[in-house]
Amino acid sequence: MPVEYLQGTPFSDYTIPGLLLLISVGESFLFSAATILTGREVGVLASALAGLILIGFATALQKVENKFNKNTTQYFYLYTTIMSQKVENELDNNTNI
Repeated sequence: MPVEYLQGTPFSDYTIPGLLLLISVGESFLFSAATILTGREVGVLASALAGLILIGFATALQKVENKFNKNTTQYFYLYTTIMSQKVENELDNNTNI
């Protein structure tokens, strides 16, 4: 991605945004995948939390860009839809939540 996309943001290159994405989103999904694969019930909640973190990251991205990019807005709605479907499916399949 061209560095010109970062004009008007507090970042001069993609190092900090990339690290934030790796730490916040990447590790939360890694944790949720590990808990689901090991069969722990907390995996469902970890997955929901990872989805919320992803939605939060998309929201923060729009705020940093200080504009509503069409693609970012579409991803935000996609994340929200996937998250709501996941929670609905888990609630239907597991009454312990």
